[in-house]
Amino acid sequence: MSRPIMIFKKIDPKAKLPQLSTDGSSGYDIYVCRVLDKETRAVISNLEKPIMIRPGESILFGSGIALEIPPTLHAIVVSRSGLSAKHDIEVGNPGAPIDSDYRGEFTILWRNFGKERFEVVRFMKIAQLVFHPRILVKWVESIKLSKTEKGDKGHGSTGLY
Repeated sequence: MSRPIMIFKKIDPKAKLPQLSTDGSSGYDIYVCRVLDKETRAVISNLEKPIMIRPGESILFGSGIALEIPPTLHAIVVSRSGLSAKHDIEVGNPGAPIDSDYRGEFTILWRNFGKERFEVVRFMKIAQLVFHPRILVKWVESIKLSKTEKGDKGHGSTGLY
């Protein structure tokens, strides 16, 4: 199966491209390049020196890379399982898509849910980039939906066991 072509632009000339760690990896490891202001996206630090993310703090990291995602795909930034399990550090907006028509630097909002400070150094693997098919639907209004066993029973309706 041929791979879609991903055109990219380095915003920071030293930025590292996302990489697969193993042949079976689904996500491309993202390397932190810089720290950005959450509102303006201005560069706060190029991480010449490590920074600490305190418990309860969130930081917006820049990848240093902009993508031209094919129109048949979208991407999401997800947490790395090891950082989540060992340090309670997670992506702050999991599952939010990076649309195929976005051309800016892709960023990673990181939150420290742990009890300890965590040191971040330049080019540390901090998250993963996962690509998904972009499926468009046709909306059809109806006054009635098909019946199912679950019906309109929502949260927790099927129990834990």
